[in-house]
Amino acid sequence: MSVLQESRPTSPPSRQTGRLRTRRECLELLYAQAHKGLLAAALNSIVLVIVLWKVLPPEGLLIWLAFNLLVLVGRYLLVRAYHRTRTPIEDALKWERLFVGGLGASGVVMGSGGFFLFPAESFPYQVFLVFFLGIAVAVATVLYSVLKKAFLAYSIPVLAPVILRLMLHGEPMQLAIGGIIGLFFLIMLSTASFIDETTRRSLELRFENSDLIDDLTTAKGRAEQVIAELKHEISIRRKAEKAREESETQYRRLVETMNEGLGVQDENGIVTYVNDKLCEILGRSAAEVVGKPVKDFLEERMRSFFGDMTRRRLKKRTLFETQLLAKDGRVIPVLVSASPVFDRSGVFKGVIYVLSDITVRKRAERRLRESEEKYRTIFEKSPLGIFHFDATGTITASNESLSRMSGSPAEHFIGLNLLENLRDETMRKAVLDCLSGVGGHYEGSYHWLMHGRITDMRAEFGPVFAEDGTVAGGIGIIEDISERKRAENLLKDQLHFLQTLIDTIPNPIFYKDTQGRYLGCNRAFEERIGASRDEIVGKTAYDLYPRNMAEKYVEMDNRLLESPGEQIHETSLLFAQGTLHDVIINKGTFTDANGNLAGLVGVVLDITERKQAEAALQRAHDELEIRVAERTAELARANEELMCEVAERKRVEEELRKSSEKLKLFAYSIAHDLKSPAVGIHGLTRLLHSRYRHLLDDRGKGYCDQILKASEHVASLAEEINLYVASKEAALKFERIHISEVLEMLRDEFSTRLSVHRVKWVEKENLPVICADRVSMLRIFRNLVDNALKYGGDDLSEIGIDHFETEDEHVFSVRDDGVGVSQEDSERIFGRFQRNGRTSGEVAGSGLGLAIVKEIVERHKGRIWVESGRDKVGTTFCFTVSKSLLLCGET
Repeated sequence: MSVLQESRPTSPPSRQTGRLRTRRECLELLYAQAHKGLLAAALNSIVLVIVLWKVLPPEGLLIWLAFNLLVLVGRYLLVRAYHRTRTPIEDALKWERLFVGGLGASGVVMGSGGFFLFPAESFPYQVFLVFFLGIAVAVATVLYSVLKKAFLAYSIPVLAPVILRLMLHGEPMQLAIGGIIGLFFLIMLSTASFIDETTRRSLELRFENSDLIDDLTTAKGRAEQVIAELKHEISIRRKAEKAREESETQYRRLVETMNEGLGVQDENGIVTYVNDKLCEILGRSAAEVVGKPVKDFLEERMRSFFGDMTRRRLKKRTLFETQLLAKDGRVIPVLVSASPVFDRSGVFKGVIYVLSDITVRKRAERRLRESEEKYRTIFEKSPLGIFHFDATGTITASNESLSRMSGSPAEHFIGLNLLENLRDETMRKAVLDCLSGVGGHYEGSYHWLMHGRITDMRAEFGPVFAEDGTVAGGIGIIEDISERKRAENLLKDQLHFLQTLIDTIPNPIFYKDTQGRYLGCNRAFEERIGASRDEIVGKTAYDLYPRNMAEKYVEMDNRLLESPGEQIHETSLLFAQGTLHDVIINKGTFTDANGNLAGLVGVVLDITERKQAEAALQRAHDELEIRVAERTAELARANEELMCEVAERKRVEEELRKSSEKLKLFAYSIAHDLKSPAVGIHGLTRLLHSRYRHLLDDRGKGYCDQILKASEHVASLAEEINLYVASKEAALKFERIHISEVLEMLRDEFSTRLSVHRVKWVEKENLPVICADRVSMLRIFRNLVDNALKYGGDDLSEIGIDHFETEDEHVFSVRDDGVGVSQEDSERIFGRFQRNGRTSGEVAGSGLGLAIVKEIVERHKGRIWVESGRDKVGTTFCFTVSKSLLLCGET
């Protein structure tokens, strides 16, 4: 008991010591993060010099960089010295001043760059400089805000020069940027202040928790000492009881009837005797215990202890707790008093154990500890304000939540007499009721004594009774219901909004609880039913509708409530006018905040007009069926006529095919018959022109020239007709061809004409290898290049070949910068015997060249078109070749 009397609470550290500890921890944080700040400052300085190198004199930049790095090296040495020195708490102020001084010097050097390195002639570099210094201050906010003066020592000299320089510049944009930098500094200052305050408060709380843990540890040690003394007192009492045993008979009687278990072991740890109580504790008979090692009845962790006790020969009486293993596997806590047994010569012969079953005591102690711990946890951690007061109404204890609610520390409450200081008579009466033994209640807006704060609260006061039944004091529990009041008001506003919302919906809406009682509805439902909301809420379907209809509605509701989810069904609803309307009711269940089924909500859709429309639609459908049947008969007759027309068409197509074959033979014979006389006329005319030209007058010479041109045209026309027929009928041989090789042949073929007309040949590099007929490709490009040379006119200076490809085809183009093609001619010129309207009279031609090209392109599964340049100058012929063509022999 002396230990309890000597225990005293540890006094908390003084405020001065607490401030020094907080300052020391803030200093530790500053020096711990200093390396990051030094590295960031060095890198940023180098980046700034590199960026401004081309716009400012290098000498000034290097001088500024040298000063900056010199200051950073000094700060680095200071940080190293601090980390190498175990700084006592009393020297924290000195190291703090050194750190702030170094940081201020670094800020002055960094800020001088904002004044002396200001690029007055380059606004983008000005923005970069401002952005650079802003980043420096932002980094300082993160790293140094744990000490507000450190942040100010660095940030003010960094930003002040550049703001001054921007203001001196005088331009509106610079003034605006200066203002923004000032605002940015104020924001960073606010952030730094918040971090400083938060850090200090966190450290103070950490120190307070550490002191509390130390106090609890000390109290635990004292409690263990008390328990040891109690055990010692129990041991003394046991010894005194045993000393009074005078004889073997008295001893045997006492042993057999005692309420404690007793056992004896020899020097080898073997049980030699047990009394009935010990057998009862172990749940075994004496025969099952005697002769067995003691360790067989102990927990594994205690066996080594008993073994050591036997080997080392117990010298004196020992009191300890352990756990025995019962026969049924139960673990039984016991208090053991072990006394060594010696013979007359002092040789150890064994141990006598007295065991008390302390299961009930252990359970009571555990429950007491749990109860105390629960009460302490509730008292300290409860969000409710809790305080104790004695029979006079004087507060003896209060928790942190009460201090937080009132805004006053706990020491302001201790010793405060409620009956003398409460100004709210309702609360004072509640306290008096509590002290009279009946409990008290208070709810309202309370005006706190200390700070004048008004809080919506609810307070419950319960009496605490002494052992004699008198009121020894009371407990007050205060709940801040300000948030609940605000939530209730907000909930009312939300309910009003939701009711207004559903009232605006034109469809009737209702909602019920699980008992089928209406909880609410919208205005449309009131109008359809012909009753107000007050008359509907709380009623059931039986109260609003005829019984036969109500039973049907209730049955559908019950089905939905048995299987929660959604339900859609058609029914009839009796409206206020006494008329039945066809409706669709969409219903769904809803749950409460705990997920339990709370009721259902329904939306009514009046489909009376739709039903009427469906009936009309059904009548129209029946009429349509009749008309369809009639029309089907007509279509059957028309189908027979169409079959006859199809047969006739096939006959005509066959005759057309035979006619086409004959026409082809006719075209070949005409081309052959025309070509031979034309060649003969051309030869004779050239002979006449060369040998007898001197005998002819000018008119005769002109006739000869015209005959030559006409015969050449007839021969060319015959050849073009043969080519046109061949382009449609000749078999194609698809192979892999290099377009660049084809174009090389054409460039050599047209080289003389290109040179004479001074036309430049432009060809895209890396032209592809494609699958096509080589002769056909040669004809396509030859015709298009020949057209460009013939119809390009005097302004023609360039012919270009280009290519690109899509997923499905290759696209080639032949362009020139000569005479363009009109919009009217762009489609017409691909027909047979059609020519460019602008130059057809100036250039000889048959009008079959582009028709042949089109036939070849289409046989290559492609398409061809022409595009005219701007102001109708230049022409581009484009054609495609499909990528799906197969090589000869492929399938």
